Amino acid sequence: MTAMGEVLPRYENFVRIDQDVKDEWGIPALHIRHRYTDNEREMVKDAMNVAEELCHGAGFQVLAKHSQMVPPGESIHELGTCRMGADPKTSC
Repeated sequence: MTAMGEVLPRYENFVRIDQDVKDEWGIPALHIRHRYTDNEREMVKDAMNVAEELCHGAGFQVLAKHSQMVPPGESIHELGTCRMGADPKTSC
């Protein structure tokens, strides 16, 4: 079981184009700067505890648990996403 919480926008977290790093087609890559804060770490602990309560309530035995967070960007949508399409009425 896993959970994902919202990463609050922070000035220190940003994305910029890195002109020195290019992909295999020669397109500049993104440089992503992101760090988790105490808010995200506390959400992880809470989510882990709630998940454990749910499992116990359903009659499951929890064999292992951890509050280790995945590296920033692994889930991609920590800060939301961009509209995918040309028409705001039909694109999401």
